[in-house]
Amino acid sequence: MKFFSAIFLCLFSFHLTAQIENEDSLDLVENKPWLNFLQFPDSNAQAHLFMANWQYTYAPWGKMMQTGGMQASFGINVARFFSDQFVLGFCVDLKAVKGLNVQHFSREVREDFNSSFNSTYSSPADSARAYTFQEGINGSTTHDFLGNYIGRFGIVFSPFPQKYGGLMLSVKRGYCDFPVFGSYGNSYLGNGKSENILFRTKANYSVELTMKPYTFFKNGYVRTNDLHWKDLLKSAVISFYYERLNIQNGTFDGLRLDQMVNADFIAKYGIDHRFGLKVGLALY
Repeated sequence: MKFFSAIFLCLFSFHLTAQIENEDSLDLVENKPWLNFLQFPDSNAQAHLFMANWQYTYAPWGKMMQTGGMQASFGINVARFFSDQFVLGFCVDLKAVKGLNVQHFSREVREDFNSSFNSTYSSPADSARAYTFQEGINGSTTHDFLGNYIGRFGIVFSPFPQKYGGLMLSVKRGYCDFPVFGSYGNSYLGNGKSENILFRTKANYSVELTMKPYTFFKNGYVRTNDLHWKDLLKSAVISFYYERLNIQNGTFDGLRLDQMVNADFIAKYGIDHRFGLKVGLALY
């Protein structure tokens, strides 16, 4: 229970505090109707100015690279500046801790990679990069893929955030990096000073449809200045998740994927369409 309590307190730490400690600040808000509207939502409010969520991603359906693990999202509801009834704003996804998600490449992926692998390179450094990456694909005990890092920016929209399921749609674009471990001491990889080398992918797109199960039955608005344990239930969310991973332009320590494999592999796996679920807590 302490674990969920800590999550809950972190999740709602971004609201505008309703307690104003000095009289001057109180007078400023009272004399500015617009600030008063932002600071003190009325009893019919349905949307917050700031948004946050913390969810676990499980996306097993796809071709090759799998994203997953715990990640946080933060956003601002631009619509809140003129209405407290719906959500329309911007958000940022951040996953700065790689996590423990191990890449499980299928037998088909491994065989296709090995059969299309380019074994000849113009420099020892590129050769070391390519063969290290190949070992990661094949699940070597010395070099393996473990975890991922994510950064995305996008827009969010929810016409009824606290009823009818609280459906919210988000569309985002950003990067996803996949670490390959076991490179420390190899001067050809990250100057021999890095324990892991990143396989970097950019221009990835994701779409999420998030819902609050509680709001199918009751209003799910959380008053952040008067929190109760019941608000945990109101804040529980589940998301249906899709991501378009742009693997074809990925680089490993500067070496492009299309330099390691032939065009047939790129044509088959260059764009990875992944599907999955996300569960956690959210405020919006």
